[in-house]
Amino acid sequence: MVKNNFEVDVKVKCIEAIVNKTFVQMLEVLGYDIQLIYVKREEE
Repeated sequence: MVKNNFEVDVKVKCIEAIVNKTFVQMLEVLGYDIQLIYVKREEE
């Protein structure tokens, strides 16, 4: 069970990395700089 969850996590992370890389490249082509701002989530 743990192995399956791990494999799914790896696949999801790989897909996210590809999507993020594509998104970043698209923004760079459009002339945008990216700023990362981390805001602590408010617990409900």
